[in-house]
Amino acid sequence: MQSEVLFLGGRSGVGKSSVAFELHAQLAALKVKHCVINRSVQDIAADLLPLTGWTANPAG
Repeated sequence: MQSEVLFLGGRSGVGKSSVAFELHAQLAALKVKHCVINRSVQDIAADLLPLTGWTANPAG
């Protein structure tokens, strides 16, 4: 089995998230197993988490 990784980098506002979401859509349409880890979305989720009543469970 071979694994590959693609990192998208750049300054704020250049479209990294947009490219990642489009890549996700295309890979999903082709039924390619993949994972998108988007730090911007993680930051938003962390801000909204307290509003849900859920709490983060730290790993350490």
